[in-house]
Amino acid sequence: MRKLSALFLSAVLALSATGCELKKSDSEPPEDVETVTETETDTDTPADSETESPDADDKKETSEPVFREYSEDDFSSIKLNINETDAAPPVDIKSVEPGKMSFGERMSPCKAEDVYQNYGSYFYAGGDESVQNTDDTRYQRALEICSKPCSGNIVDIVYLDGYFYMSVNFDDYCSLHDSSLFRYDPETSKYEEVDTRTGLDYHGCYNALCGYCGKLYYTDLRVSQDEPCNIYSYDVKTGETAEISHIDKNIAYLIPTENGLYSESYVFDTEGQDYSMEYDVIDYDTGNTIAVSEGLFGREGDRMKFFCEGEPVRVTGGYDGFEYRPVTVTTKYYKISTDLEQYIDIFAWKDRLCILNSESIENGSAKPCLYTYDLKTMERTVIDFSEYNQGIRKKSGDGIFICSQDKYEWGKSEFTLFYLMPQYGTIFKIDSGIENPYDGQSADAPYIMSMEERYGEDEFDDYYWVPKKIYWVN
Repeated sequence: MRKLSALFLSAVLALSATGCELKKSDSEPPEDVETVTETETDTDTPADSETESPDADDKKETSEPVFREYSEDDFSSIKLNINETDAAPPVDIKSVEPGKMSFGERMSPCKAEDVYQNYGSYFYAGGDESVQNTDDTRYQRALEICSKPCSGNIVDIVYLDGYFYMSVNFDDYCSLHDSSLFRYDPETSKYEEVDTRTGLDYHGCYNALCGYCGKLYYTDLRVSQDEPCNIYSYDVKTGETAEISHIDKNIAYLIPTENGLYSESYVFDTEGQDYSMEYDVIDYDTGNTIAVSEGLFGREGDRMKFFCEGEPVRVTGGYDGFEYRPVTVTTKYYKISTDLEQYIDIFAWKDRLCILNSESIENGSAKPCLYTYDLKTMERTVIDFSEYNQGIRKKSGDGIFICSQDKYEWGKSEFTLFYLMPQYGTIFKIDSGIENPYDGQSADAPYIMSMEERYGEDEFDDYYWVPKKIYWVN
């Protein structure tokens, strides 16, 4: 099975040494989708209407807010105490266990009798390809693996334009030659296969999968220092796949930003023992690549997380490596110039902006505070965020998912999942015992995913991760 990036790195080193109106699926939904919380919908304004009045488009256009510019002086300041409650939140939070989905099973082409020995040194004695190591238990295990098909297993999940896209691996022999992309509709709980990469020429299972502006991006795995790592795009609306670029490096992550697609790569020394991290930015249209410094990447990497209604948010100010400057946030709806000079995180809606900032207090320590600029009430509220700053924060619906760390034990960490309504300072406890939370590389990804760590018998079914449960706002 495919491992996480670090595990894939080990596999790569070993081998080196040796869209969006989309048609819904007709497949049956899984039975394990549960609603954590449900609220009544407004019956006067149905979510979907098959018929609209002739002037519906005009109404939609005029309902969009006019772009405005604001400063701190435009808001009245209010301090709120955060209020934790076990009551049901005022949003519909759903969850699903993707591990219970069935994707069928397939025989990867690398398991064919005339080729399987090309994909493992365990078939030979002492690495000598002229002598088969038939008595070795690994040899027998390899034959067993190659004799039967593999059930599809989810490797990664990315949210884009209302759907979850799942990378599914069907190659439990070398994890390189048979994978598919499935689309999951959280509203109907249906899922369908939308793309496939099968064949000995393929190297990877939609590696470094990410989503941005109607397209998914992913790479091959670089299995030889003599081969490039190819970068592909998949248009979720048209279903078209294109190779957009390639880099002679081992790409670990792709990170979409408004300035281009950033790659984080492993670069090894001549002996192949030590490596460093290098960063490149890839132009979406031309595929041209430019190497960038680690410092520049760090700043752009932070900014790539900030979106408003699916479009990137521009952030200026904060600490630029030399000095602190006032933070200004610009979306397609507004520009807010603040007197805050640093930020940890930013969450933007069309009528509200939240800035998580770390402030120095009298004893010299830092205290994280969440500032909320409400364009409806023209109030700026501030709450002490110290108790909830350790973990993942992700905007979803009208609030923020917070997966805060409870305790840490060697080899295991558990988190509690909350949902914060920042304008009120109210935080709702959703679930506890969340293992290894993950939120994927998605623009405005509205979900939190719990990952489960598993161990197998040998190198064919070794330590790896699988998605355990996904939470999102319906």
